[in-house]
Amino acid sequence: MMKQQDSATLASLLSYDNIFYLEGPCDRPGLVAFLASKLHPRVAEVIGEKALVDRLNEVEKLNNVLETGLYIPHAKLPDLPDFHAAMAVIPAGLKDPASPYAVRAAVLLLSPGKPPFFQQHLNMLASMARTFQTPFIDKLCALRSPAEAAALFSSGKP
Repeated sequence: MMKQQDSATLASLLSYDNIFYLEGPCDRPGLVAFLASKLHPRVAEVIGEKALVDRLNEVEKLNNVLETGLYIPHAKLPDLPDFHAAMAVIPAGLKDPASPYAVRAAVLLLSPGKPPFFQQHLNMLASMARTFQTPFIDKLCALRSPAEAAALFSSGKP
């Protein structure tokens, strides 16, 4: 969890307790709801779980799956003081009828909705797009362990 004066990074936001490996059938709304349910305890003082899912469903329509297989559902919440994230790795890929690309990694990003955080929000999205290239997603899918995945981020060499 990052304070306004800190710089949010993937290593600071993703740890073994908020990285999940998913098997079996799922759809994009179900994936977003799953990640929201895992992240909600960290933001419960700011927003209720149903309100969080409703907010994410509102903005989810605007989010596309990148050709690398990365999907970044994200929202800015006005009362959120820190950045928060949760990640799902889907080794088999999630087929989405709205996209020609299968989702293999998804990062739910919640950002403070205040103007001082706007540039950091954009920087986080850009950082994820740069980091989650196909070779990196292949590596994540091969690991199948949240602790090993978290180590990739904390090593500084994703």
